[in-house]
Amino acid sequence: MRKQLLNLISQNRERKYLNNINFIIISNNCWGFSLYKTLKREYNTPFIGLYLYPDCYLKYLENFDYYSSKPISFKENSKYFSEEVSYPIGCIDNDIEIHFLHYDSKEDAYDKWNRRLARMKNDIRNKTPIFLKFCDSEKATLSHLARFHNLPFENKLSIGLTKYNSKCHFYTPKLQQANSNEIINGLALFRKRYHYFDITTWIIDKDCRKTLFSKLVSLIK
Repeated sequence: MRKQLLNLISQNRERKYLNNINFIIISNNCWGFSLYKTLKREYNTPFIGLYLYPDCYLKYLENFDYYSSKPISFKENSKYFSEEVSYPIGCIDNDIEIHFLHYDSKEDAYDKWNRRLARMKNDIRNKTPIFLKFCDSEKATLSHLARFHNLPFENKLSIGLTKYNSKCHFYTPKLQQANSNEIINGLALFRKRYHYFDITTWIIDKDCRKTLFSKLVSLIK
C-alpha cells in the first residue's frame, strides 16, 4: 500500500506538470517507457521495450547522428552471451547490438524502431530537448559511467550501485536485485523513482537534484 501511494503521488505530479512539455527520453532499458505510459504519450524515441549493453549504448550515444542514420538489421546470436533468446536482436552497422526484449518478432521490432526513430529525428529538428538515462546494469563499470557523463548532451542522469562523483548520478544501494549484484530492472527502477530524485523537476528545470518532494517521500518509504 505504501509503495502504491508513493507511485500515485509521483504519477499525479508528472501528469499535472509534464503533460504539455515536449521531451525525448533515451534510456539503456525500459526505464523511459514508463514515463511515456504514465503520460499516455506517443513514443518519440525508439528506445522503448528494449535494452542495450553498456558498450553498445555508449557507442551509439558517442556517435549519435551516425548510428541514427543507419538501417537496422537482425542477427541470430548475441556477442555478449551464447544462450538462445526468444526475442529479436537488432544490429546497426554490424556494430551496435539492440535487445528487443519485449517484442515478439523481427518485423514488429523493425517497424516500431523505424517509426519511433523518425519521430525522434523530427522532434530533434524542432529543438525538443533530449534527456539521457543510464543505470549500471549489465555489468556496467565506473569507466562506463565516466563515458556517459562525458557525453556532449546537456541532460544526463545515471542511477546505480556504483559510486560516481557527479550531481547527476544517484547512488542507490537499496535498489539492488535480490541474490544479485545488479540494480533492479528498468521498469522496477522507474516505479521507485521517488527513492532518488524527482523526475518532474528534472524535465522542467533540466537539473538533477533531490527536491523537497523526493526528500519527503524518502522519509516515509
